[in-house]
Amino acid sequence: MTHRRVGGDETRTRYTPAPRITVAARAGSLPTLTMEFPCAAWSGTGPGPTTRLTFAEVFEYRFIESKIAYFESNSEDFAFALIEVVDSQLKERMLGRGWYRNIAPDNEWMPGVRDADLHHYRIGFDEHGHYEVVCLGIDIAETTSEWV
Repeated sequence: MTHRRVGGDETRTRYTPAPRITVAARAGSLPTLTMEFPCAAWSGTGPGPTTRLTFAEVFEYRFIESKIAYFESNSEDFAFALIEVVDSQLKERMLGRGWYRNIAPDNEWMPGVRDADLHHYRIGFDEHGHYEVVCLGIDIAETTSEWV
């Protein structure tokens, strides 16, 4: 397996309901994807501890429903938690096919973005599905939110 866990208990998702997803984009910048879900410590009723993942400068994201679950790449890399796929086949395909690749300086995928700056994250939710996000950065925050 070629992945690493990101975060601690706040990024575990076993028995967690489907997350709230928001995608925001502005002209001249890449989208930001925000995902919120109850922390594993949530009692199941009322307001509770919430994890907010903010994926910055997103190049690609996808959702695959649990009943038809499949993986485009790295099928052995999965957890009911946030992971980073370290030797990502998806990332390698993106890096090899980018329009800037043929004229980029060594180790640059596009202007100002080195190959090593690109990350492939995966997170699975019980009875919901999994998300794949390829982006330049992530922020993990804990807050409180109302969950039904």
